Amino acid sequence: MRGMVQARFSWGYYGALIPSTLVTVTLQGYLILNTIVGGQTLGSVSAHLNASLGIVIIALVTLAVVFSGSRVLHWYARLCTIEPRHAHNDPDRYNTFIWIPNLVAFITMLGVSGKYLVESPLSNPTPVGASNIMTFGATLAASVVNWSPLTPDQGVYHDHTASALRIWTYTYSGLLLSSMPAHMLGAAFTAGAAFNPSWKAGLGNGNDIGGLIAAVLEPAGGFGKFLVVLLALTTPSQCAPSMYTACNSFMTLAPTFARIPRFFLAIASTAIIIPVAIVGSNTFYSIFSDILGFIGYWLAPYVAVVLVEHVLYRRMRWSCYDVFEAWDDPKHPNLAPSYCSVITFVVSVGFIVVCMDKAWWVGPIARAGTGDVGMLLGFILGIVVYAAMCTAPSRVLEIPHLLEQILGQFAPQWTDEPELIAMRRRDGRKARDERRTLTELACVSKGFMGPALDILWRNLDDLAALLRILPSFRLSGSGYTITEDITPKQWSRFQEYARRVRGLSARSRREQAGPTIALALTLYPNAQDVVRRWTNPPGARTNSFLRQSATGVLIQLVVAALPDLSSFSIDSGMPSDVPSRYLTSLTQLHRLERLELVYSNAVVDHQVLQHIYHMTSLKALDLKISFNGLSNSDRLHLGEAFTGLEELNVSGSAHDIQRLFESDAVRCPNLTSLCLTGLEAVSTEALKDAVAAACKKLSQSLNEVNMFVSGDTFSTTLSLMDVLQPYLSFREMENMSIELDGCIPRMDDEAALACASAWPDLHSFSAHYGPASRRPAQFPKQPTVAALIEFARRCPRLDFLTLSILDVRTLPPPRSVAPIGQESLSLLQTRMYIGGKTANLLDLAIILDLLFPRLGTRQPSISTTQTDVTRNILNGDMHEAPVRMTQLLLAAMCARRELSSGSIPMATDSEGEDTDPESAQVSEHGSDDSDEVMVWGS
Repeated sequence: MRGMVQARFSWGYYGALIPSTLVTVTLQGYLILNTIVGGQTLGSVSAHLNASLGIVIIALVTLAVVFSGSRVLHWYARLCTIEPRHAHNDPDRYNTFIWIPNLVAFITMLGVSGKYLVESPLSNPTPVGASNIMTFGATLAASVVNWSPLTPDQGVYHDHTASALRIWTYTYSGLLLSSMPAHMLGAAFTAGAAFNPSWKAGLGNGNDIGGLIAAVLEPAGGFGKFLVVLLALTTPSQCAPSMYTACNSFMTLAPTFARIPRFFLAIASTAIIIPVAIVGSNTFYSIFSDILGFIGYWLAPYVAVVLVEHVLYRRMRWSCYDVFEAWDDPKHPNLAPSYCSVITFVVSVGFIVVCMDKAWWVGPIARAGTGDVGMLLGFILGIVVYAAMCTAPSRVLEIPHLLEQILGQFAPQWTDEPELIAMRRRDGRKARDERRTLTELACVSKGFMGPALDILWRNLDDLAALLRILPSFRLSGSGYTITEDITPKQWSRFQEYARRVRGLSARSRREQAGPTIALALTLYPNAQDVVRRWTNPPGARTNSFLRQSATGVLIQLVVAALPDLSSFSIDSGMPSDVPSRYLTSLTQLHRLERLELVYSNAVVDHQVLQHIYHMTSLKALDLKISFNGLSNSDRLHLGEAFTGLEELNVSGSAHDIQRLFESDAVRCPNLTSLCLTGLEAVSTEALKDAVAAACKKLSQSLNEVNMFVSGDTFSTTLSLMDVLQPYLSFREMENMSIELDGCIPRMDDEAALACASAWPDLHSFSAHYGPASRRPAQFPKQPTVAALIEFARRCPRLDFLTLSILDVRTLPPPRSVAPIGQESLSLLQTRMYIGGKTANLLDLAIILDLLFPRLGTRQPSISTTQTDVTRNILNGDMHEAPVRMTQLLLAAMCARRELSSGSIPMATDSEGEDTDPESAQVSEHGSDDSDEVMVWGS
């Protein structure tokens, strides 16, 4: 957090205006001091320069650094100051060591002029008085404490996961190591100037610090002047952070100021610094002492308030700061009350005045010989006063449980006993008075508001009480209506009160019973008691007035809360008549890659499509379309649609799908997966035209197609190739699935040959037809074993094959079938065989085993118990029984082959010991009649 933003959590929103104003003013004074020092130092290098020109140069360099932003400011600060390596959050990036010349300058000053310090006599052989020490110490302390409102602005890029103790240690060490040597050297050389003529001449009348530095380094010759220049150029490293914080603090004074660009404020600050510093350079000492004293005085209560709030009340936990919710909300309860800090500031400043020791004012306490103790005692008094103010009854009354007990005495009586509800309602005037009292208590203070509203809304006697919060809510006859859409802001306010409700006793005069309870449970997420008096039977009418608006609000809230959402899917539950405008808000998700609405029950019209087509980040799109509102002559204006899609699932009539893909703007250059569902075609030609239109817009990279065709209006002459023909050009096809719900098309072996030849990389092929109840009296031509041979020969990667119907009336001799041995097929699904009753199923199983040797090992689990065989084969469906029998034969052959090859372990002697009595009896008979057993076995 910025320094003055963080101050709002201890000073309050309006109380923080005091330190924000003082920071802006005092840092401007601090800038003047630093600019004077830097300008004088730079002006002492050459006779062609003077302090005024040096001040202008230092001020402009400072402006340039602040103008460049926070990161450049961090870099320049590390470039010119002595700080620990880990003082900032990105040490590797700004790992510089140019501060070494500053250290060299200090050492050089001691090396070339240190002997003069040793030789200088003491000006006063008696010890220095306590008052002088306290006054001088207050000045030094003010120069360092001045970093307290400034440092947070420089630390906003710290790693938030770093240890707070670690950051404090590095910051404190950096300030200590950079300030202490400079203060000690400054005090030593300034005191020694009285006994060294050249130093005294450089210092002038005590107002030319730069001249003193140049005089001290004069014995070093040209190298000394070089060091003076370097020291002068380090001054902006102190000025830039101060100017940066001064601008930020000014921006926190009012929301209007926050809109002013920071570089305008920096220019204004520079315009003030230059003339004031030039004029004040002749009286530097008096300006120095007055400004630093003023800084220290007001910083004392400021630091006291911030420390007490953070340590005592927030327990040094940053989790206690609701930064994002509270920082700009004056009424947020997480901000401290302003009156505590304001009273602390007034009392502390009043006490500081009597402790001051300045040339223009000496307070009574300082006059007694204590020196300037205003900052020290003001800090101590500020801690005591703020702690007392915050621990006063105002803070006690902000304890939620205590307030709840106090305000609970004004709660209206409420019961969950149905027989007492009528009695309670007769006392309506008293209930209204109690609610009016709670309303007045909620307006007393910010601390009272939350607990009072919780009690006021805890129990309701009418369902409409909360619904009236919505501006568009209207009572209409015996029901409710929402006349306008609910905005997200209105819904958030509604939920603010809905979450408080715990009990509801609904009247039946205006609501239907069943829907009322369902609606109450939906609207009141924390409700615990719902009481209903059944005076009228539940009607058929439902309270669906909220469904559309609630759906629209929900979508808008999701979009607002998750702007970077990459996937959005609604499986079900949306109203079928939901207005299309609710879906257009999804277009605000600029990073959305997957949008799935096909199963949401929502229908996308032309207007919504126009918005979706501008979502260039989409890679997967599932939707149900309908262009019923457009005439056939109207063109679809969709822009550059589907250019980035990789997966597309469109549901709708064949006519609408055809219109979609015939649009000139629709292009699918990257599409790899296409799904067309719900193709309610009125004719074979309409279906063929829809598929052909889609294939014209697809690239050759298409490798997956899924189609579901509904409706039973096709002619009996429909051929599967009428639908699949346009797809034969896609040589990279890996998965092809087509399901026809209303008819059984014609599919001969030539069609299978065409598909197997066109798609050599096929992994899955499925041709699924309507339910068994729609079997015709005479089947159209269906594939035979010859089709399976082509799939086995031409599709070596085929893993899954579904042919709803297989014609087995004519089987080739198993010895005539080449053992192709296609090893990939794991599952062959067939619903029924044509001619299965008379076919030689053993020959069929042998042929399948020759074509697909691993098929039997991967068949579904087959039980061979007498019960299962009787139920599934002997007494099962007569059309499915041959299929199950073939699976059983395949599984037997594969099991026998695995047993011979050793894949299945043989039973050992020990395993045979537990045979049942019947098996033992067979063995005994076998020993008596071995010839019969041998003939049976062979």
